[in-house]
Amino acid sequence: MSEYKPMSFHLVADDTPSFRVLEKLGFERHHVSVDDRGELVWLTRTLP
Repeated sequence: MSEYKPMSFHLVADDTPSFRVLEKLGFERHHVSVDDRGELVWLTRTLP
């Protein structure tokens, strides 16, 4: 049985085109955080 490792990525919340690309690559929204750039959306994907 192989072990899968998570991969994460974050984007500023208003970067809609990049969200589309990452979702097509299998990333799913995980959570949202806020910093000096605004809302950051964290996406994850399981890698083999």
